[in-house]
Amino acid sequence: MEVIVIDRLLGQSKKERLTRFDRKKIRNRQVSQNTRKQDNKRNFNKSLMRTIVSLVAVVSLLLGTLPITSAIGPSDGIYKVKLSLMKKYDEEKSMGNGAFVPEGFISVSAGKAKIRIKMVPLTAFNFRGYLSELKVKDKPATVLTRYDEYDVYNNPKDGKDARFKGVKYPKEMEFDVEWGEKDIPVQVYVPVMGEMASGEQKARLRIQWPSNPDSAKVSSINFDSSSNLEASDDTSETVNNAYQSKDNRNLPPLEKGENINLEPGYYKLNVSLYHEREDRLSMGNNAMIHDAELLSKDGKYTFLLGSTSMEVSNIIASLVSLQIRDDNAYYHFAEPHAFDLTIPGEQDKRPEVFSFDLVRKDPMIYVKVDPKVKPMGEVPVGARLKIDWSTIKKSEEADTVLYKKMKNGTPRKKFDPKETIHKILPEGFELLAEPGAFKENIVFKANPVTGGTSFQKVTQKFGRGTAMKIYEFKIENDYGVPTKPSKMVTIKAKIPSNVVNPKVYRLTDMAEMNTSVSGEHTIFTTDTYGEFAFVASGGAKASNQLNNGNNVKKSPSNAVARSNNSKSNSKSKKNDKNKNSDKKKDKGVKSSTPASISQLKNEATDFSNNAQVNEPDQTKEANKVQKPLKARENPKVIFYCILILGAIISGSVYVYIKFSKHLLYEMKYNEYLRKKVAEFNRVKDIL
Repeated sequence: MEVIVIDRLLGQSKKERLTRFDRKKIRNRQVSQNTRKQDNKRNFNKSLMRTIVSLVAVVSLLLGTLPITSAIGPSDGIYKVKLSLMKKYDEEKSMGNGAFVPEGFISVSAGKAKIRIKMVPLTAFNFRGYLSELKVKDKPATVLTRYDEYDVYNNPKDGKDARFKGVKYPKEMEFDVEWGEKDIPVQVYVPVMGEMASGEQKARLRIQWPSNPDSAKVSSINFDSSSNLEASDDTSETVNNAYQSKDNRNLPPLEKGENINLEPGYYKLNVSLYHEREDRLSMGNNAMIHDAELLSKDGKYTFLLGSTSMEVSNIIASLVSLQIRDDNAYYHFAEPHAFDLTIPGEQDKRPEVFSFDLVRKDPMIYVKVDPKVKPMGEVPVGARLKIDWSTIKKSEEADTVLYKKMKNGTPRKKFDPKETIHKILPEGFELLAEPGAFKENIVFKANPVTGGTSFQKVTQKFGRGTAMKIYEFKIENDYGVPTKPSKMVTIKAKIPSNVVNPKVYRLTDMAEMNTSVSGEHTIFTTDTYGEFAFVASGGAKASNQLNNGNNVKKSPSNAVARSNNSKSNSKSKKNDKNKNSDKKKDKGVKSSTPASISQLKNEATDFSNNAQVNEPDQTKEANKVQKPLKARENPKVIFYCILILGAIISGSVYVYIKFSKHLLYEMKYNEYLRKKVAEFNRVKDIL
């Protein structure tokens, strides 16, 4: 339009003068053109900024998806790591944690890692069981070796477990892992738990990765070598988790029912015990009576739950405690009644009825139960009490069962501080306390300690050739709270015959206790509880340990060290050692250590050739300067880098197509107008 106006003005004669209004109009149009040009430039800059911000967001998102592990990975080799089996949902050790050696070996080759673990029999009191199957991320682990042993579950002829009848238990297994992967989902199968319809248990295998891989590097895989990793002592943590009143876990909320509104009387309804999180029955379901009762009186409703005994692999279990979770995540102990349930070998009788108050018809209630299955440990098990309110029906007092037991059964014995306390355990332990030693009723417990820092502490002081047994003694009240005596108490323990003339040491300070021996019992006095070691006073000569048939592997460096230390012995002793060495060579055992030492094994722990294992090698490695990690190419990082570059290039092409052509057109058009305006100005000057 502006071009047409200019052309018309140029075509006028000299006499036809431009009016002041026309000149002002032309100047306004020129200003409008400049303003539009600036607006176009401003809009282009805004669009360009939006594009850049979008590209930055895309790049940040892609970088966020990169793996946590860096491109700097460990070099090829073997690394020793610490392992623990955690519960699937809770930060607590699983009951199967003791079923494998708490150390594993990571083999790295060409950037790929495999972990090898060793399974061991889980032994506690009179219970002994193996793990039959291990699945990692729903895939079976590769079994490398198996135990040459059968029991009541996998015996080929009369094994109880049909699933693994005739199948030998795995010993060493391996599976793939990602370096830095902390918690690996696993599923284990234990036949003894299968007898309670809970053989398959889900858990998490936790790996403690070393911050400096070179410090954990070893020359070979050897599960029999002594551990350089300090096992964490989480006894206090377990106790706190077991007895804290408030549940800080993030449990899924349960459905709430309507308020109970029943007329006074007696009611019966069905109840069962479910897994705390999964839709299946709990392993303690068989330890309770499924016909529950509800008492309605004076506007209050009392729920009665019955407990019975169940037998699993010669272990008799029943509910010894029941805790109910309220709306504020606090647990309250249900009141026990009718202490008339007799368990063979136990001094005290167990309750048959538990009572607690209800106000709503909740379909499920969070609870904690203690069925007193000793292989499961001392921590109460979380579960859900499922109440089928559709089965409720009114009853008469004459037809009740649990109410009659609660009313007529033996009440809990009242504590008398003037009485002498004498607690007897079926495993061969006794506790005697004088009157006034405790202010409330107590429960005495004894658990064997089968490894960890406790064994390391004792063996460092007395040597691995010394026979020993370690037990943890607990003294608690009826609610599981540890209770310390105000006077000295006496503990009697029946110790295996291989621990000759034992002395008792308290592990907290390795102090020797006042110890005496009477027949098969070792007697000592203490004013506290905790871990105590029963150490043979005769040393290595008194330890005639059992051999489980495993081959004993010796370190050449240890053989040299022992040969140097034996130079001061007599010639006759050297001849005896040579004879023993020749016998071992005939049997295919690569060792120069005397047989009397190579066969030393405690009942709960294998001590075969653990004395000073790899000490020269460890000294050399300690003197080595730690090598820096080598940078290695990571295919994932390279792939994402290429993807990011492609995104940037694509964005640049889009910006050019969308905005650059339009900008060039505007620039050319503005140049054209500038020339026309200049020509117009020349005409104006002429006029």
